Amino acid sequence: MHSLIGGIFSVLLFSINTSCSQEQKDCLAISEFTYINNTEYSLETPIGLILPNSVLIKKYNDIGPCELTSEDFLPPFRDILTIIVDEIYCKTYNSTSLTVGEGPLDMDNYISEKVEVNSFKFTYTFESNEFENLEECN
Repeated sequence: MHSLIGGIFSVLLFSINTSCSQEQKDCLAISEFTYINNTEYSLETPIGLILPNSVLIKKYNDIGPCELTSEDFLPPFRDILTIIVDEIYCKTYNSTSLTVGEGPLDMDNYISEKVEVNSFKFTYTFESNEFENLEECN
């Protein structure tokens, strides 16, 4: 009887171990977003202030699949992004979906670089021509 119970337990333990090893495992996904301000304007974004001719870097650690590509990442901004320019003016970017949008809302507007497995660096550069014809913020 003890052998029968031991055998059943062994088969059960083996089947649980086999099913778990076939599941997709989660891995650390690292993204670093670098924002370069190539303008004479001070840019206030939801993730921080970017002074004229300077850089803002934000790093994010998430959990995701173990074999990510740069196309699997989304920018830290969603839907509508309003940047306050020189504490007076507003520049608004819009998106039509999670993956299509204007300026820093669209990953196609970033330069991507694979740092290592599941680790990517994305760079967006603000240029002066983006801030022509600004209106005062309400």
